[in-house]
Amino acid sequence: MKAVVFDFFGTLTDPSAEAGRLASFAATAAALGMPADAFATTMAATFRERATGAFGDTRATLQAVAQRCGVTPTPAALDAATAVQLAGAATVRTPRPGVLTVLATLRERG
Repeated sequence: MKAVVFDFFGTLTDPSAEAGRLASFAATAAALGMPADAFATTMAATFRERATGAFGDTRATLQAVAQRCGVTPTPAALDAATAVQLAGAATVRTPRPGVLTVLATLRERG
């Protein structure tokens, strides 16, 4: 075997952390000055673009998502939303219990 490919969320991350994603999105939407439901829907609809980096960094992605929802955030709002989004994203990337040991073992085996 030359490679093992994992789905990051839910496989390598703690699935229970996923429960916080909507609250995280709501906080980011509030910082952008837009409705949480519109933000969450647009984030889901743009997964492929976001996953491939089509929008650029987090700040540029949030600007693109807001604009798709008809909102033009101020630079200060974008800065605040970026900080909120990054903090929220960190909470859903909690490693699944035991996964770091499994990954270390796979890495040792080449």
